[in-house]
Amino acid sequence: MSENTVVEVRDLVVSYGGAKGGGNAVDGVSFGVDRGEILAVVGESGSGKSTTVRALVGLLASSASTSGTVRVHGTDLSTLSERRLRKFIGRSIGYVPQDPVLSLDPVKTVGDQVAEVFRVLRGHDRAAAKAAALDLLERVAIPDHEKRYRQYAHELSGGMCQRVLIAIALASGASVIVADEPTSGLDVNVQKRVLDEFVALARENEVAVILVTHDLGIAGERADRILVMSGGKLVEEGKPGEVLTNPTHSYTRELLAAIPSTSRTPLIQSRLDEAVPDQDAGPAAAIEVRDLRKVFQPRSGRGEASSELVALEDVSFSVAAGRTLGVVGQSGSGKSTLSRIIANLEHPSWGSVRIEGRDVHGQSRKEQRLMRRQVQYVHQNPYGSLDPRLTVEQIIAEPLQAFGLGNRSEIAAKVAVLLDNVALPRFMAERKPAMISGGQRQRVAIARALALTPSVLVLDEPVSALDVSIQDRVLRLLVDLQTEFGLTYVFVSHDLGVIRLVSDDVLVLRHGVVVEHGSVSQVFAAPEHEYTRSLLEAIPAITKVH
Repeated sequence: MSENTVVEVRDLVVSYGGAKGGGNAVDGVSFGVDRGEILAVVGESGSGKSTTVRALVGLLASSASTSGTVRVHGTDLSTLSERRLRKFIGRSIGYVPQDPVLSLDPVKTVGDQVAEVFRVLRGHDRAAAKAAALDLLERVAIPDHEKRYRQYAHELSGGMCQRVLIAIALASGASVIVADEPTSGLDVNVQKRVLDEFVALARENEVAVILVTHDLGIAGERADRILVMSGGKLVEEGKPGEVLTNPTHSYTRELLAAIPSTSRTPLIQSRLDEAVPDQDAGPAAAIEVRDLRKVFQPRSGRGEASSELVALEDVSFSVAAGRTLGVVGQSGSGKSTLSRIIANLEHPSWGSVRIEGRDVHGQSRKEQRLMRRQVQYVHQNPYGSLDPRLTVEQIIAEPLQAFGLGNRSEIAAKVAVLLDNVALPRFMAERKPAMISGGQRQRVAIARALALTPSVLVLDEPVSALDVSIQDRVLRLLVDLQTEFGLTYVFVSHDLGVIRLVSDDVLVLRHGVVVEHGSVSQVFAAPEHEYTRSLLEAIPAITKVH
């Protein structure tokens, strides 16, 4: 290690007591990060990426046991008492966690949470802290940042919550920033702006940045060095130009081959070659959305109502049975609100949603129960949608039990098949959500949604936390299931490469308004709207490695 080394990890081993199978979560990992350096850590879900960085910030689960050394500015973290460790990490390391909604205080406005860091760690008075927090919210591309300052986490989209957490990390003024999938829920334009902030910190303030990501395009374009992890081990390390253009390990080559780029052959190419059906087919359409409007009435930090927020405005489209509609747009554009309304998890302020001719929001309780089986939803935040008290097996089995679909042994067999389908090893069945990675939790959520074999699946960023190899497997699974059972998908994603791989048609939302709608081939080849063109131009690519 050089004299500029800020973070030094030596022979780090992390294991979880009582967990069957899988061995060590992290197995003998060593690396260093210099002042002003951006280090990207890539690898499959469950490879040990997040566990490694959580060891750096003292956030491992209580069941974890560790060995090896972690030094920050020469201080061995294992020698510090819990109180001194918290204080040291709080001042030295800014952390952006993987689960944005769960990481924010639900009873404080997001602005107060950013301002609090300036007050506690940097000694600002209340007025100065508020001004600094507002400036930082604007820098991380929060739209209407003065209004958002007064809102709570549940009033913001997942992507906006992610940006608030980035602002909190930047507000600390720490010499090390650890960011665990900080841009996984952001559209490419906002992603570019946020990553620019990290690069500026590294170059101008000599901050060491550890960036955990499954996006090899981001790693190649932004990092100075890349670590590739698999099975808890470090399998490859080097400069982006070496690792991504001339990889030495077979696993790295597999990751590169699975990247969902805009040049890859779509997984539904045979469907795209067919004539595009009439999108205004009326009752024959599986999903019909007409004149949809959704208005939220935010409340200020003092509890009084503030100006209304229009999340969706005059949205209309239809999806033919057995086809996939991709929905893209910036964080806060209304994508998740639209998906929740289609799945009857949110009520529209105006307009209608019909699935196979039936009004989603005008049904009796009995009809709604039957609709729940027909329409399944995969949430954007998997941890928040999984019961922390249940094992993975119990979570996936729960809908089957609720609808009486099999006896105990039949349900257990069905769960085993679903685990295989989403590339989770069988021993994961006995683990609880807190004991598995974010990407693994996302696969559990997908398996649970598939358990009832629905006719319509609404997927809100279903592969955003998955590495490209597992992502590719899950996408192929979804396409195969759609072909076999004639499923209809509404697929929300910020990743245009993913949308192109699996979607027949694409809907582009901006500020709650549809700015473009058409076939994937048409929109990607000749986008009509300037915003769509900007999204396509901002996609990180391996060709941009340095």
